[in-house]
Amino acid sequence: MPAELNKLIDSGFRKEQDCILFKEFEYFGPGPLDSDYKRTEYEDFLNHIHIDDYLTDVSDEFEYLKVGLEFSKRLHEELKHNFETDFRIAVSYSETIYEGEEIDTYGTCVVRFYMIRPSCDDKFRIDDLDE
Repeated sequence: MPAELNKLIDSGFRKEQDCILFKEFEYFGPGPLDSDYKRTEYEDFLNHIHIDDYLTDVSDEFEYLKVGLEFSKRLHEELKHNFETDFRIAVSYSETIYEGEEIDTYGTCVVRFYMIRPSCDDKFRIDDLDE
């Protein structure tokens, strides 16, 4: 796993308005997060990592997924060690998609997490990814 991703996890987390966020990232002022829904939405939006931003000269796009899964495993261990609450960690991956000779979508892997809050969990669970 790239050193920058290890550093991100090793640096830890911080609390902001009852949200758990990566400590190393700078955040903009969200305004009042006065509901579980808004707090979860804020965490989900800000706690996302584009794995392809940390890897260079990749010969196989599946490397993004491999690193994303390893990062998720480390993230899970650290969250479990530091907090007495449950989190959802989502890993999404896509391959490069061509439309003719042009690239339509670049291959990527994104890892994100948020605290599970029972009052709004049903709004963040997606059974149909097209939604």
